[in-house]
Amino acid sequence: MGVDIFWWFCKVKESEFPIVQSEFEQAMQGVPDLPEVPNLVPRPKNPPIPVNEDYAYSVLEGVLVGGDLSSSLYHEPFNEIGYRILQEEFPLSPESIVEMVMQSRVAPPAILLMGIGSERFVQLPGHLGNMLIHASEVETTLASVSRLLDVEWEAYFERSKLVLDYAGFDDHAAKDVSDALYAIPRALEKVKNDGASLLAVTSWGCP
Repeated sequence: MGVDIFWWFCKVKESEFPIVQSEFEQAMQGVPDLPEVPNLVPRPKNPPIPVNEDYAYSVLEGVLVGGDLSSSLYHEPFNEIGYRILQEEFPLSPESIVEMVMQSRVAPPAILLMGIGSERFVQLPGHLGNMLIHASEVETTLASVSRLLDVEWEAYFERSKLVLDYAGFDDHAAKDVSDALYAIPRALEKVKNDGASLLAVTSWGCP
């Protein structure tokens, strides 16, 4: 899966909410179940020099798992909403975007899923990282999401980076796994300040 995958977070005004809600509910039809998260062995903090076969295989295994998880999180109707927003063919326009996470090859929600595990991930609002939260629920959702994502950083980092292909370059991996961890609370905080609702969808590439 050699494509950039985007996680869009959009501010929804009260006047826009009913039609966005209708579109979101239609998109939820047939949404797949949350995939199983495999238990991968953490890689050593410092890759061996020269890189040996076992280490190279562990990196490849993580890359394949990242691709599989991302494919399992894909749901075309949510992807279409992301495209329509960017093409201004949706009740929301690109100007509504308040937060965005982009990752090559791996869906940002898949990074989060790998890091926090399915038991926590399933307690997040919405479906597979796609969500619609009304303004009246933003504050309580922010509080609950912040508790769910209050993880021990090192353990989260070691698990989530396994689906990335940096092969030991932790300075790059840290930003990507951090972006995935904090995207939802950051976006909720932004719409909370505006008294607005929040829509989040994932799209594979840009139109």
